[in-house]
Amino acid sequence: MKSMMVFSLGVALTTATLAAQSGGGVAPHVAILKTQADTIRSPVLRTAEKVPEDLYAFNESLITDH
Repeated sequence: MKSMMVFSLGVALTTATLAAQSGGGVAPHVAILKTQADTIRSPVLRTAEKVPEDLYAFNESLITDH
């Protein structure tokens, strides 16, 4: 939980910093989204590397019909 709060604070600060910057030829909202995607990508990839391969298998019993 603590790491999620730190992560959220980091994303918020990055977003605020990018919003304060000008120019660069890229629309500010595009730069913000790219930074957020890059920030999220790293921990997701590290987590995925730690997950055992057998947990990636398709499990039809998890799908429910509505």
